[in-house]
Amino acid sequence: ELKFIEGCTEAEAGAILGVHEDTVKRRWARARVKLAKNLAVFAPEI
Repeated sequence: ELKFIEGCTEAEAGAILGVHEDTVKRRWARARVKLAKNLAVFAPEI
């Protein structure tokens, strides 16, 4: 939410969450994959 909705950079989100910027990047990548898999049920071409 910090990155997508609030527009924070990875570094800003990491500072807020108390984690390294690389952790934010990794979590964001996993979230995108999970979202794509969940949406594929409704639109297989995604």
